[in-house]
Amino acid sequence: MGQLIIVDEDEYYECPICGEIFCDECGCWIESEERYVCDSCLSEYYSYCDQCRTYVRSEDVTATLDGYEIICDECVDSFSHLQYCIRCDHVINTNNDIYRELPNGDYMCETCFEESSYEVCSDCGDIIDKDYEDYIEIDGEYFCERCKDSHQEEDEEEEEKKY
Repeated sequence: MGQLIIVDEDEYYECPICGEIFCDECGCWIESEERYVCDSCLSEYYSYCDQCRTYVRSEDVTATLDGYEIICDECVDSFSHLQYCIRCDHVINTNNDIYRELPNGDYMCETCFEESSYEVCSDCGDIIDKDYEDYIEIDGEYFCERCKDSHQEEDEEEEEKKY
């Protein structure tokens, strides 16, 4: 909790991290750890979660995609509209952000999706993992295994017409 020290009827605390002596107006109460820490240790080791509005250890927070919010791991786990991107680990707010839900239920932000081996089937909208799934590409359009047969026949007919 930070040792309470009384000097001339004034209350001071000893920071449990660095040992600095400070008044309660100069330090900060960390609810999750039930202790006061000095301002220096607060800025060095803690971050403010914009979702639960408390200070938590900096290693337990993640930035949102837009970088405007810091959210603790506990909040991400507690709120269903918050998900981690499986590639960059940023928090996706499914109410606001542009993202993709993959067939296995994982989430990927749009930036990572565009940089990945995934494409969207031009017919049915399913997500295709080009590294692991059977698909065809015709004139920059991608077709999944279910839809490719009809387009493969069309593509072959177009090729025959050329000759």
